[in-house]
Amino acid sequence: MKKVMKISTYLARLKPIGNYFFGNERYFKFINEENQDNRNKAQNYIVSSNLLPQQTTLLGMLRKEILIQSDCYKQKWGYSIEDKVKIKKLIGPSGFKIDEEREQYFGVIESISQIYTYKDNCFYTIVPKDHIIHDKKKDKEKVIKKVNEYYTPFKTSVKERVRVSFNLYEKNIPVLQGYDPKDGLSNDWMDISNGKIVPFGEIFATDKRIGIEKGEAGKTKEDSLFKTISYRLKNNYEFAFFINLSDEMEEDLKRKFSDNFQTIVYMGADQTAFKLTISPSQKEEEKRLMEKYRSLIKKDNVNKVVLLSDTYVDHRIYDDCDFAITETIDFRNIYVIHDKECEKANSRLKKIDKKYCFIKRGSVFYTSDVEKLLNHINQNRNLIKIGYNIAL
Repeated sequence: MKKVMKISTYLARLKPIGNYFFGNERYFKFINEENQDNRNKAQNYIVSSNLLPQQTTLLGMLRKEILIQSDCYKQKWGYSIEDKVKIKKLIGPSGFKIDEEREQYFGVIESISQIYTYKDNCFYTIVPKDHIIHDKKKDKEKVIKKVNEYYTPFKTSVKERVRVSFNLYEKNIPVLQGYDPKDGLSNDWMDISNGKIVPFGEIFATDKRIGIEKGEAGKTKEDSLFKTISYRLKNNYEFAFFINLSDEMEEDLKRKFSDNFQTIVYMGADQTAFKLTISPSQKEEEKRLMEKYRSLIKKDNVNKVVLLSDTYVDHRIYDDCDFAITETIDFRNIYVIHDKECEKANSRLKKIDKKYCFIKRGSVFYTSDVEKLLNHINQNRNLIKIGYNIAL
């Protein structure tokens, strides 16, 4: 008889201490005029942080913290055979590999959820991209615009469609009523408990800084101005995500995580300090959030799929949808080099060569076959396991 493994759910909260910067594919690039190969290359003078940490960043942070709290982490990587056996049991043989077809194993980490923002026991997520920012009403000759305080999706009609062509494809797509190009798409957030809109600026502050690249002997270079854009959380908001851990973890670790465990961890391109708090939760809490979110996005009775997390999926998903409102984000995760010459742990971390394109959370797909679309998204169980490819 197969043993049933018991899973315990925890809530992890991350509060940045000051500004944070999560790197991406856009980095500073200055042209060396003396180098003929560089003269025609693009220059990047402005580099902006990603708003949220990648799920792989959260997984890596959690794996490292489990090793630290189990007294198994060594900065110089001098692990014995016995150490490696214990490490494999705790966090698995390796980190996340996007091209791995077999199910990946992360030791006692069964899964992690997508990331939320969090405050006073309330969870927030990016509002779907079909949200109407302003409600417009005519008052005699004037048009009065009022901000919608709750999630208000575009209105669509099954009968009202328009035929469009793109890249040799032709489709009848629904007409979306309520979109205003002057408003664009919303970047606000939504309280999952009631659908109330929380303005972006209520949660996040943007910090812009100007710098100058200096050459040898501290001399300022020509055309070397640059700007970095980082973020910080305001008004006591935090990041939060659920962790599902198997009860096979050691009793000491279980005891720590069951008693409002707190520590400082470091993440991001500039190794920002975050206060990490882990406390017991219930699997039902995560399910309740998902069901509440489902009720909010399905209230318009339109056949659509909304992404709750960044999602990697085959481009053929667009063949099975009538219309989509999407944004994309680049993805290139880090792997570990197992080389004796690399003494320090940080020197072992390298980015994979291939760059992937993920569809951003909040993107919306309109379709006549919701299940078929969800099947596209749910194919990669490894992505779902670490909080990607979550959709309703």
